[in-house]
Amino acid sequence: MRTRFAMLAATALAVACSRPAAPPAAPPALDSTPQRIERTFEGCDPTDPDCSRAVLSWPELRGGTEAGRAAAETWIRARLLGAIGERAPADPATLADEFLAGYGEFAREFPDSALSYQLERDIDLLSAPPGVISLSAREWVYTGGAHGMDSLALASFDAATGRRISLAALLRDGALPEFTALLERRFRALREIPDGISLAEAGFSFESGAFAPTDNFALTAEGLRFYWNPYEVASYADGPTDVLVKPGDVRPMLREGAPYAE
Repeated sequence: MRTRFAMLAATALAVACSRPAAPPAAPPALDSTPQRIERTFEGCDPTDPDCSRAVLSWPELRGGTEAGRAAAETWIRARLLGAIGERAPADPATLADEFLAGYGEFAREFPDSALSYQLERDIDLLSAPPGVISLSAREWVYTGGAHGMDSLALASFDAATGRRISLAALLRDGALPEFTALLERRFRALREIPDGISLAEAGFSFESGAFAPTDNFALTAEGLRFYWNPYEVASYADGPTDVLVKPGDVRPMLREGAPYAE
């Protein structure tokens, strides 16, 4: 009887061991609640173009893994509270109040000026592939001069570990030149630059002298989004360059298990 029981137990163990291991559980979903602060100088009408104002919006995160959420919150805070003056403020309300206080000092010094100050910071949680947290941060600031400054920052993080995702982590070994060539083709197509014209001739300047991917990118549900802000590789008049590489185009170059790989 004992022998028969042992044989049955051994058979059950063998069957259990032969079953494929269950895939690792996906990290819990990250969710957010939108937050917004708007301040105007001395209560002026925000629809009036001469009204100085500060508008800040950002996602308050909840859920997800502790590591992923902490990494995203750190990035959000850095972008939301980046210093306009000599020091970074402690919170969004203080930033808005100090920005408008700066305008108040300007208005007292130059009472006849029609200049108004504008600050907008809008941070969003983007739709991203499973296991990825992607964020965007747009800023518009004007405190005088010929024009304001508009910029967009992008970043993606591993939802489980909180590590920022780099191209090196996405691409298989040796695939960077192939991917760079693909990205340049997309860049040229968007900017309508023929193959026979160099980027320099078309008015674009890269630090190394040759086209190179920017670190300012994010993994979105639509694909890999790369963004060059005004002045980064071209004049302000040329505006930004926003390039999307679709998952199917990059899939053969990805590491096993990377987002978009399957």
